[in-house]
Amino acid sequence: YYFNPFPGRVTSWLESLLCDKRDLPMVILIANICMTVVVAAAAQYLLLEPGSKWGHVVGLTYLVATTALFDARFILCLHYAQHLKLFSERAVGRAGCALLNELLPTLLAPLFGIPPGMYFLHHVAMHHVEDNLFPLDLSSTMPYQRDSLLDFFKYWLTYVCGTAFYLPVYALAKGRAKLALYSAALLAGWAVLVVYARQAHPTAALWTLLIPVVKSSLTLMFGNFSQHIFVDPAQPENDFTSTYNCLAVLDNRFTFNDGYHIVHHLNARKHWAEMPQAFIDALPKYEANGALLFENLFFFDVGVLVMTGQWAKLARHVVQLSDTPKSEAELIRLLKRRVQRIPWSASPRAKAA
Repeated sequence: YYFNPFPGRVTSWLESLLCDKRDLPMVILIANICMTVVVAAAAQYLLLEPGSKWGHVVGLTYLVATTALFDARFILCLHYAQHLKLFSERAVGRAGCALLNELLPTLLAPLFGIPPGMYFLHHVAMHHVEDNLFPLDLSSTMPYQRDSLLDFFKYWLTYVCGTAFYLPVYALAKGRAKLALYSAALLAGWAVLVVYARQAHPTAALWTLLIPVVKSSLTLMFGNFSQHIFVDPAQPENDFTSTYNCLAVLDNRFTFNDGYHIVHHLNARKHWAEMPQAFIDALPKYEANGALLFENLFFFDVGVLVMTGQWAKLARHVVQLSDTPKSEAELIRLLKRRVQRIPWSASPRAKAA
C-alpha cells in the first residue's frame, strides 16, 4: 500500500476483524484503492458530461495511472484473498464476513477488468486443482510452444473465447453446482451493468469497464503463461518443474511474495508472509527436483526474455543450488527444452486413461 489513512485505534480495530493480522496491508491497500481508483472512476460518470471533449483524455489518464499504481498490487491482493479469506466470521458475523469478503472479487475487480465471479472459479477451483495439466485446466500452458508469440496469442484467445462458457460447465462437472450458478449469475449481472453504463455514459464506461477487460485479459494470461513457461516435459505434474521462483526481486515486496510460485503451488494455502522461509526450509528438495530459480527477474521479465530469444541473459540470472553448477550452454539447453510443446500423450491424464 502507499499510505495508511487510519489512526492507530482504527488500525488496531481493523486487525481484530481479520482472520490473520498479517493481512492488514491488504486491507489498507483496499482503502487506498477505494479512496483513489473508485473515486476517480465515479468522477468520470458524475462530473463529465457524456460526449465531453475531455472525456477520453481523462479516461486515458485514469487508465494509465491505475494500471501503473495499483494493477499488480490489486490482482495479487485479490489472489491471496481468494485462497485465504480476509475477514473473520467470528469478528464480523456470518453475513458481515460474506459481504466483506466479496469486496475484492465482486465490487472492486470489475474496475480492474476482472468480471465478478470468475477469478475464484478460474484460479482456485480450476487452475490449482488441475495444476496446469492439460486438458482440464483451461489455462494450461502444456499444449503451447512457449517461446512463440503466435502460440501465446492462441493461449490468450482460448481464455477470451472460452472462459465464460467453460468455467461454469467445469464447476458443474465437478459437482459444484452452487459455485457454477453463483458465478454465472454474477457474470450476467456484470454484463447488464456494462450495457447500462455504456448507455448512460459511453466514454466513462469505455475507460472504466471495457478497456480494462481487454487489458486484464492480456496481463493475466501473459502472467500465467510466463509463470508456467518452463515445464519439464518428462514430469509436467511435478510442481518443482512446472513453474519457478523469482528471488531477490523488488516485485515480491508489493505482490505479496508472488515470486515464490513453486511454494504457492506446493501449498496454495500457505500464507504469503511465510513463503520465503518455506522456500529456505525446502532447499534440498528444490535441488533434488531440478527446480528453476531466477534472481532479480520477475515473471513478466522472464516472459519477455523468452519471447525475444534472450537465452543467455536468462541463463545468467539462474540461481544454481548444485555443487556442480551447469555451464551457460547447458542452462540454455535446459531452458529451451522446457518451453517445448508437450503432447497430450505425455500428460499424466493420458497415461492414466
